[in-house]
Amino acid sequence: GAIPTELGGLAALTTLDLSGNRLDGGIPLELASRASLDISGGWASLGLATPAIALVPAFPGLPELARPVAMLDVPEHDLFLIALQDGRVLALPRDGPWGNPRTVHDQRERTSRGGNEQGLLSIALDPDFARNGYVYAWYSVRGGADVTRLARFTATGEGASFAFDAASELTILEIAQPWSNHNGGTILFGPDGMLFLGVGDGGPGGDPHGHGQNPRTLLGTVVRIDVRGTTAEAPYAIPPDNPFRDGEDARPEVWAYGLRNPWRMSFDRETGLLWAGDVGEDRREEIITFGGGGQLRLERHGGHALLLTAGWLRPHGAGPARIRVPPPGQLLRHRRLRLPWRGHPRPARLVPVQRLLQQPHPRHPRESGDD
Repeated sequence: GAIPTELGGLAALTTLDLSGNRLDGGIPLELASRASLDISGGWASLGLATPAIALVPAFPGLPELARPVAMLDVPEHDLFLIALQDGRVLALPRDGPWGNPRTVHDQRERTSRGGNEQGLLSIALDPDFARNGYVYAWYSVRGGADVTRLARFTATGEGASFAFDAASELTILEIAQPWSNHNGGTILFGPDGMLFLGVGDGGPGGDPHGHGQNPRTLLGTVVRIDVRGTTAEAPYAIPPDNPFRDGEDARPEVWAYGLRNPWRMSFDRETGLLWAGDVGEDRREEIITFGGGGQLRLERHGGHALLLTAGWLRPHGAGPARIRVPPPGQLLRHRRLRLPWRGHPRPARLVPVQRLLQQPHPRHPRESGDD
């Protein structure tokens, strides 16, 4: 038996059993027929045939847009909304023509574009948008210290008069940012109706202040709050099943922590799992899936290989575990995986990812380097 060094982008693969030349990795049946396994030379390489694809313009005639960061479908108004990083939101008719997008919201005067990563970063519709017209925005605030704001606006009008009411802005949450990068993030609503917000570690690189491993800050987290009864005096409530709802050793808004910059997130409509694209540093980007209750389940992708990337991960209810998997081709053979713990190379049996995360590091070194 051997350990695969290339897994062809199989997100479902978390456990391998190659005893008796058998592969047990949770590969979807629809993919298994196109999979190939090569165990020559004592190594396993698993790949998939790439289907033929073609790229076609989704909106013929749409002019080039500078830094679109989000797109929403608004079926109640037969519109698509496109958010631009500079602070504008444009509307396109669902069925065209698309050559002249209309500005329905312009907050450039209140939006900071300092650095490369600040600006209007995400928008989301309230689950009850058809009735209340609420739209949420996550943006960098212009003027003064660097702050990122979660705000709610109310959309009014129909057809050509549809627009956000700028005067309706209600601030829900503000987070001070130490630098102008790694500010997150995505606003979205979960199947439970709660608002989820991905927040970066605040930059600038390598998380020098350890925000990602400090649940007493909202930096480097996924926030989960209840905004169904928002008022100026009480902008949000803490869901009773948040993992740190008591707020003793962590902010009660925190649903998961240990992230770098979860730029985009999405819920799987069939499983309810939250997926996040977490920005990597220099060499590889990361895809993360989360279980409930603040415990991180990770399947992280680096290039064409499924692997865990370097980083401190501290699931709720478990001690910190530093897991660093080397590039493909540097794994220990014969069904044992060597995890080069910082300062303590330590072999470990190949087990499901979520179990690996619960193996404590003996010394807890602080995060540094290329994580």
